[in-house]
Amino acid sequence: MGRAPARESQIVSVLDEIRRATKPIHAALESGLDIERRLMSVAGRKSTLCEFYALHAAAEPALLSHLRFVPGLEFERRLKLPALRNDLRVLGVPASEWRVEPKTALPVLGSVEQALGFAYVLEGATLGGRIIRKRVAAAGGSLVGLSFFDVYGPATGDQWVRFCAVLERQCKSRVSQAVEGALAGFGFMRAGLLDRGEPADLPGGARSLPTEGADRERAATGTT
Repeated sequence: MGRAPARESQIVSVLDEIRRATKPIHAALESGLDIERRLMSVAGRKSTLCEFYALHAAAEPALLSHLRFVPGLEFERRLKLPALRNDLRVLGVPASEWRVEPKTALPVLGSVEQALGFAYVLEGATLGGRIIRKRVAAAGGSLVGLSFFDVYGPATGDQWVRFCAVLERQCKSRVSQAVEGALAGFGFMRAGLLDRGEPADLPGGARSLPTEGADRERAATGTT
C-alpha cells in the first residue's frame, strides 16, 4: 500500500497565537496596574485617565494611518480619545494637565498587520473596561468620568467580534507580524501605565467627585 498523502498544515488562528505569545506580559500588566483600586479615589482616577489619554493620543493617529481603509474595521469609529477628553473635562482636569506625550516612545509600526496586532491590545482593553466599570460600581464607586471604560456600551461584544474577524482575515498569511504588533502594544501600555508613582488620594473617595461633573456626563451620554 502506498503512503497516505501528508495532511495540509492546520490553519493557524491569529487570535490564539497572539494570546499565547502575550499571555505573560498581559498578566503582568493587569496585576501591576491594579486599576480598580486606583479608580476608587479621585486622584487615582484622574491620573489613570491622564495616562490613558497620553497613550491613546500617541497611538491612535499612527494606527489610523495604517488602518483607516481596512475593510470592515471602521477604525475611525473605534477611536477612544473623544471619550477620554469628555471624562477629563467631567472630572475637572484642565487641558494643560493632560499628558500630551506618553512616558515611553511609540513603537514604529511598519505594516497593517503590526498595526492590527497593536490595536488588538486597545480593543481588548475596551472589552475588559466594561467589566472594570461594573466592578467599580459594585464596590460602591462613582461612575463619573468613566465613559472611556464603556465606550461602546451594549455594542461592546459585537465590536470585539467584528475586530477579531478582521484580524483573522487580514493577518492569516502574516501571523508573526500581528504577534509582533501585539507584543509592542502591551509593552507600550505597560511602560506608560506602570512607570509612575502613586498619586496622593484626596479626602473622600470616588463618590466625592463633583456633582456638576456628574450632571455634565449624564447630559453627554443621555443617561439619568
